Amino acid sequence: MSFTERPIAARNSWLVRPLADRASRIAGVCLRCWTACPSRNTFCSPACYHAERRVDPESRFWAHVEKSDCCWLWTASSAKGYGRFNPGGGPVQAHRWLYELVRGAIPTGLELDHLCRIKLCVNPDHLEAVPHKVNLLRGNGFSAIYARRSTCRNGHPYTPNNTILTKRGRRCITCEHNWYLKRKARKWRSKNVL
Repeated sequence: MSFTERPIAARNSWLVRPLADRASRIAGVCLRCWTACPSRNTFCSPACYHAERRVDPESRFWAHVEKSDCCWLWTASSAKGYGRFNPGGGPVQAHRWLYELVRGAIPTGLELDHLCRIKLCVNPDHLEAVPHKVNLLRGNGFSAIYARRSTCRNGHPYTPNNTILTKRGRRCITCEHNWYLKRKARKWRSKNVL
């Protein structure tokens, strides 16, 4: 059907709606049921507002995704770096919502890890369900950086024979021994000074 074959109302629908919106705001008439609106609102009730604006969650979701060659970036609201989306039952993380839509429920005890390290990415191919410890150690936080170290600050290797685990974390036995010898020497000097 060409443009000229469509009915006039359909051809000019892009003109009619803005005029109706403007007229209803001026006159105080609901855009959905055309009843009088209190205090010149555009809708007479929250029910009319939601019924008029209701769109399926999937199409609303894709309206906020910017696809590129690799990552699909979330362009709407975010919290703590992760995209936020409200499918209708309250806000959820956007990447979790799409992952569950495409791949199914996230198994209990697992969380999603962004393999691309971009928090706003919602591409399900860049997400992997892993335990919390694995997700933490793959990240860029202090604990992950510390766990990736292979030597202590003095250059001694962290090997099973040279490492002791304490409440404060990994300790180098060589460094601990050197510290003990220096402490012992300081005590001896302080006692034997005349």
